[in-house]
Amino acid sequence: MITIVWPWGLALAAIAGVPLVLHLLHRTRWQPVTWPAMRLLRDVATRRGVRLALQDLLLLLVRMLMLLAIALTVARLQWLDAVPPDVRHGRVAGVLLVDDGLPSGAFYAQDKSLLDRQKELGQAYLAALSPGDEVSVISGSQIGQPATDPLYDFNAAARVLAAIAPTAGTPDVPALITAGLQRLDRHHNTDAELVLVTTGCTAGALLDDELRWGDLRERLSRGRWAGWRRPQVLLIVPEDTVATDWAVTGLDVDQPLLLPGVPVGVRVHLRRSGSAMAPRGLALRLSIDGRTVDEQPVADPAAGTDVVSATFTAVFPLAGSHALEARLIGARDPLAADDHRVLAVEVAERVPVILVEAHPGELALVAAALDPTDGNDPAAPFAPRAVLAATCTPAMLHGARAIIVGDVGVLEPLVTTTLERFVAAGGGVLFSVGPHTQPAVANRQWFRGGDGLLAGALTVTEPAIDVIESPSQLSPTQPPSTQPRSHQPRPASGQPIALAGFANDTTAWQAASVHRVAALEPGAWQRLIDLDDGAPLMVLAQRGQGTVALSLMPLDDQWSDLPWRALWVPLMRGVVGSLAAAVLPSHNLRPGETLVWPSPTPALADPARAVLTAPDGTLATLRAGGWDGAPALVAGPLHQLGAWWLAPAVPSEGTPVTFAIAPDAAAMDLGGVPVDRLRSRIAATGCVVHVARSGEDVRRILAGPSATAVHELTPWCAVMAFMLLFTELLLTRLWRNIP
Repeated sequence: MITIVWPWGLALAAIAGVPLVLHLLHRTRWQPVTWPAMRLLRDVATRRGVRLALQDLLLLLVRMLMLLAIALTVARLQWLDAVPPDVRHGRVAGVLLVDDGLPSGAFYAQDKSLLDRQKELGQAYLAALSPGDEVSVISGSQIGQPATDPLYDFNAAARVLAAIAPTAGTPDVPALITAGLQRLDRHHNTDAELVLVTTGCTAGALLDDELRWGDLRERLSRGRWAGWRRPQVLLIVPEDTVATDWAVTGLDVDQPLLLPGVPVGVRVHLRRSGSAMAPRGLALRLSIDGRTVDEQPVADPAAGTDVVSATFTAVFPLAGSHALEARLIGARDPLAADDHRVLAVEVAERVPVILVEAHPGELALVAAALDPTDGNDPAAPFAPRAVLAATCTPAMLHGARAIIVGDVGVLEPLVTTTLERFVAAGGGVLFSVGPHTQPAVANRQWFRGGDGLLAGALTVTEPAIDVIESPSQLSPTQPPSTQPRSHQPRPASGQPIALAGFANDTTAWQAASVHRVAALEPGAWQRLIDLDDGAPLMVLAQRGQGTVALSLMPLDDQWSDLPWRALWVPLMRGVVGSLAAAVLPSHNLRPGETLVWPSPTPALADPARAVLTAPDGTLATLRAGGWDGAPALVAGPLHQLGAWWLAPAVPSEGTPVTFAIAPDAAAMDLGGVPVDRLRSRIAATGCVVHVARSGEDVRRILAGPSATAVHELTPWCAVMAFMLLFTELLLTRLWRNIP
C-alpha cells in the first residue's frame, strides 16, 4: 500500500501540466500558401515535420514526468507492507510520559518508590527502540515548559529519565497526553507512539471528568491526527501498589475574618487510602507558628467511608501573619509528604474597607455598622474610608480588602477596570442600587453579560423599581412560601462572621420592613437575603477568584428601615467580612505557583532587603516584580510543601509574612486506578491502546515487525527526477545539432 506523508505536496503535481499548457499555447499555426517553386520540397518537409513533432512530444513527456517526480519527492511517498494497524510500521517517533506527581514519591518497598519502578519500566521501553527511532521524555512537572527536540541518542534519553524526581504537584493524565501530542509535532518519523508511565494510583486519572477527555478527543479529531493513523498508546501501570496511607487533605477555619484574641474553630480533614486499621498511637496535632495548640487521637473512618474529620479551637493572640499546621503523628505510612498541611492565615487588627459614595454621607450607616466609634476604638475589626465616586481614582482603591459601592449611577472606566481586576484576583465588592441607578446603563457598564461587577442583570422594563404595597418582612431561615429567608454566603474561604448569631432570631428579622426593591432578572446568582414574597433582596455571584454582592436597595434608610434594626450591624459585618476574607495576592499556594508580595515600603521593593526562608531552612531567591501596578517581590515557582517565611533583612523594617504551599486533595488518593476504565477512556479518543504491567509486557507488546515494513520511496523519486532532468538536457543538446 502506498501512503503519502505530506499530502499537500501533491499540489505541486499540478506544475507537471505547465509544459503541456505551454505546448498547446505556442504550437505553430500553419497557413497554406500556394507557391509553385516549392512543390519539389514538399516530400522532404513532410518527413522532417513528422520527426520534429515526435521530438517535441518526447521532450514534453520527459519534462512533465520530471516535475511529477519532484512533487512526489516533496510529498514523501512510502510503500507499506500489509501489517496489522496496532504494531509498529517503521521508524518510531516516541514520547515517554512520566507521572512524577505527589503519589510517585510513595514507597511500595523499604527503599523503593513508585517513581523508581516507573523509571525501570521507562528504561524497558527505551531498550525496545531501534537505531533511527526518535524519542522525547516529558514528566508531569514539565508541562508548559519550552519544548525540546527529540533525541536519537537513547543513552541521553535514559539520563533524562533517571534525572526525574518526585514532586508535590497534582497528577493529570489528560494534560500529559495532550503534552505528548504537542511534542509529536516536533518529530519527523511517522510511526507515532505515546508511552504513558503512571504511578498506578487513582490520583490524576480524572476518569469522571467528561470535559477534559472530551477536549482530548476533539484534539485528535482535527489537524494532523484527522487522517487514517493516530498515535498508538502504550499504557504502563505498575503492578506494585502501596500499603495503607493516611493524608491530611483539608485544613480551614470557620470564620472568614480572624481577629486577635477571638476563638476560632479549625477543621481538619483526613483520608485513608487502603483498608488497614489506623496504627496504634496515631494522633493529629495542631500548631500555630510551630507551637502546639492541641492534639487528638485519630480513629478509623466510619463504615462505608474513608474520610475522618477533626475539630479544634484556636486563639491567635496577636495580629499579623501566622502558619496554622495540622500534622499526623505516628502514621508510619508510605508517603510522608501528605502527613501534614499548612494554612497561612492573616489575623487582622483592622480590615481596610473602601466606601465609594455618590454624595458625602451616603454610606454613613454602613460605616457606623463597621466602626461605630469612627476610628476611636482600636478593637474595631474594620477601618472604613469613604471616597466620592466623582473624584475616585484607581490609586484611592489600593490596599482595600473589600469595597462597597453605593448608588453612584456611573463610574469612571478606569475605576470600573480596577474593580474588575480586584475581584478577578480574589477580592470582594458589594454594589447597591437605588433611585440614581438606571438599569440599562448598569447592565451595560457593570453586568456585561455576566462578566462584570454586578451579580445579576437588573430588569429594564418600566417601572424599573418595584413598589411593594405592604412592607415585607425579612427572615434568614424560613422558606418564602411562609416567611422570607436569608441564605448564608458561602465564599471559598469560609462563612460570614457575626451574622450567624442572628440567623435564627426570627423576631429580629420580622421587625424590619422593606418598602421598595429593584427587580432582578433570573440568573446564576446565589441568594443571600429574600423577601417574604420570594423576591431577592441581596444576592452573590463568583467572578474569577473573587465574589461580588448586589443589594437591590440602597444601603441607607430610603427604601427600608433595616439600618435601624438590631440585625444591621451583624449583617453588614458578616457580608463585608466574607468579602474581605481573601488576602491579595493569596498567601496559600499550590505546588508550582509563584509567590508575590506587594512591598509595603519602597525600601522593601529591593530583593536584597528581604529574605525568603523555605520549610527546610534554605534561602530562596527573590526578584523584583509588580502587583496591580505596585512594586512587589516575586519568587518561584515554588514546590516545597510547608510554611515559607518572608521577612525583612533588617527586623526593624517590618514583620515577617507567612506563605503556605499545600497540595490539592485530589493528589493524595493512592488507591489503585481501575486499569480497564483508564484504558477505555484513552481508547475512546480513537487511539489503539496497549496495557503493560511489567517490563516483560513492554518487550512483548513492542516485539512487532521490523522497520523494513515501511519502504521510503522518496529517494527513488528524487533519483528519477534527476535522471529525467539529465535526459531532457541530453536530448535538447543532441537534437539541436540535427538539421
